[in-house]
Amino acid sequence: MEKSKSENVWERTNVTNLLRNRESGKYYARVKVNGKQKWRTLDTKVFSVAKLRLTDTEKAMRAQGMVCQG
Repeated sequence: MEKSKSENVWERTNVTNLLRNRESGKYYARVKVNGKQKWRTLDTKVFSVAKLRLTDTEKAMRAQGMVCQG
């Protein structure tokens, strides 16, 4: 059975910039860097691990954005 386009694949969490893919169960970081939205997988299906990895991932993504900016 095909999923309709209106069915949401992304599940919000109570943590800012942390989303979960319903199909795979993996957590993702969604961060705005230089006005653009960047997504990065946190390579885990465990919420507590995802929360810990999110801070480091956000810092790394923002640092990369600053370097690319010039």
